[in-house]
Amino acid sequence: MKFICIITCVLKVNLYFCLRNKSNNYLSNDKNNEKSIISISSIRYSRFLWHSANKFNKRDKFYK
Repeated sequence: MKFICIITCVLKVNLYFCLRNKSNNYLSNDKNNEKSIISISSIRYSRFLWHSANKFNKRDKFYK
């Protein structure tokens, strides 16, 4: 249960950063571009964690 809470917190933080980057209209600064790339990669990683957690929960229910 704690694992899922951690994943949802990560997703919320990534969503906040994405919305903040969109509100800046992706300014042409290199730092903003780096931040957007980092946030996109972290979202992909958190999606991977989310799907793996769902698979683990389904498998756990199957064995019970």
